[in-house]
Amino acid sequence: MFAGATAVVVVIELVLTLIAHLTTAKAEREARDERETLAGLKASHVSLMALIALIITLSGVAYFAGLGDVVAPGAGRAVTTNANAMVVIANILLLAIIASEMIRFVFTVVLLKRGR
Repeated sequence: MFAGATAVVVVIELVLTLIAHLTTAKAEREARDERETLAGLKASHVSLMALIALIITLSGVAYFAGLGDVVAPGAGRAVTTNANAMVVIANILLLAIIASEMIRFVFTVVLLKRGR
């Protein structure tokens, strides 16, 4: 169901992007100035670094949880099953992507407001 929902979101995003592209005049699309482009590039770099840090952190937590036998079913310290842990990790990865995009949006606006 997760993969199906992700596919539906991708299709919706593609359709909305196509509609936005077709309804925007060519002159407006080309009018994006150098300042906006530079702010977008800087914000994308910061966003990528944040995403990498979030994924490495999640990988480390999952690794050490596995070393500590926290996720293993049947163990005395088991908090959850492997299937439940995978769902939680998938949701946290999705949250990391969303957080990265939010960082990019905020950083772009901040750079544009500062005039850089």
